[in-house]
Amino acid sequence: MFELTDPTEVKYYQWITDEISNIIGSIDGPILEVGGGSGALSFELSKRFGCKATILDSSDVALEYVKIVFGEHDHVLVKGDATDIQFSNESFSLVHSIGLIEHFSDDIIDKMVKEMSRLVSKKGNIFIAIPNYFSPDMISLWMKYGKGSERYISVKRLAEIASNAGLSIVASGHSEFSFSEDLGRFIPRSIEKILGRCGLGFLNYVMCKK
Repeated sequence: MFELTDPTEVKYYQWITDEISNIIGSIDGPILEVGGGSGALSFELSKRFGCKATILDSSDVALEYVKIVFGEHDHVLVKGDATDIQFSNESFSLVHSIGLIEHFSDDIIDKMVKEMSRLVSKKGNIFIAIPNYFSPDMISLWMKYGKGSERYISVKRLAEIASNAGLSIVASGHSEFSFSEDLGRFIPRSIEKILGRCGLGFLNYVMCKK
């Protein structure tokens, strides 16, 4: 349960929850996380807004880890393909995905985002975020562990992908969050904001709606 016990990880997921809340206000229905990983963001969102979460991932290992993070819960864990999600149209008030689409080709990404668009309600929102290549965090991680299959997708390109799926852009930009150990475990909020404004924040993101 590293994501819910490590102070920096807790700060990270609470920050994303705050950002989503600041952009759209509240969430009044179920949420879907596409590419769940740990499910920690859905955990924070469901706790904040009192909504039920569905976590979709193609990996049994990831879903088993979600069970550990959530503990006893009534949320839904689903093994599935993000390009063909087995739920009815407009089933969710928020669909969110972080650190997923940058691992795939353009045609696969388009299919994923169109599925997210199909599944979100007319008054709902879609939040997509990916790690920013130019952030000190990513550079630090690559130096320690090597680079994976990620590819760079700019904020502008994220907005284009969303628009191609028929979505309207509510907000987009670079995060104002950093948790690089090289910058100190808890750097001042003012420095985080400067990093974000300079395009060096940990995430590139877009918030959309139909």
